[in-house]
Amino acid sequence: MKKLLLVLPFFVLFSCASAPVKENAADEAPAAAQTTAPAAPEAVTVETAEKEKNRAIEAMNKAKSVKADVAVKDEFGKALGIFNEAETLSASGAGNVAAAAGKYLESEVLFLEAYEKAKAKREEAVKQLDKAKADIKNVEEDAKAMEAEQGSPDVPAPAAVGGGV
Repeated sequence: MKKLLLVLPFFVLFSCASAPVKENAADEAPAAAQTTAPAAPEAVTVETAEKEKNRAIEAMNKAKSVKADVAVKDEFGKALGIFNEAETLSASGAGNVAAAAGKYLESEVLFLEAYEKAKAKREEAVKQLDKAKADIKNVEEDAKAMEAEQGSPDVPAPAAVGGGV
């Protein structure tokens, strides 16, 4: 009996190791991977399109917050054009919901790219402004130092020029 108890775990171990591999690996895929996969066009609902629209609007507002519509006018304009296409598709009927959702998603990506570019331009402008302020401060300090040198008693005053009497 003891020998049977010792052999039984090895038997179970080898029988599990030689079990056939499941052919449908999608059944074992993590739930997170399944939820991030894009939905089939037929599965896109009006709610999904509305969520994509809201995300695109948030991205547009984020881009506007750094003045992307001015700083990177072309990129912002392209994103806005695609957003408007999505609006048109969405308004044209339930048959275009999937296409509209795709356009909203595309415009969201473009708005976020415009945001990043405008933010980078803004940061560079702030650096340049800070540098200019530092340069002005240095020039002012140099001017004060020169004035102090000219007004010091060690330096003779310039001789008066002209013909008097």
